[in-house]
Amino acid sequence: MADDVPPQLLTMADLAQIFRVRPDTIYRRLPKLQADGFPPPVWGRLWDPRAVDRWLRERQGLPAAPAATPAAPEAAPADADRARRLSERAARVAGQVGRRRKALH
Repeated sequence: MADDVPPQLLTMADLAQIFRVRPDTIYRRLPKLQADGFPPPVWGRLWDPRAVDRWLRERQGLPAAPAATPAAPEAAPADADRARRLSERAARVAGQVGRRRKALH
């Protein structure tokens, strides 16, 4: 089934990796995340990475990402860098969620 998923969409496992939690945590927290403005899936359980990135940026108070331009073949390292930055932002957001969770207990 994973072979049927276009590479540009994020799966539940991808979201779990971004937030550095287990997939079942994403499943449980999805209603709360969506209540906080997390983007809905674009198809089934697949998310648009740009919408997820935009949501993370808004939560962090960061400026909007520049409009995408057609990538040249040599732009692949920039994609890896973007993925790394997205992962770092997600980790910061996950840390904030963790701190809030501890404060509630």
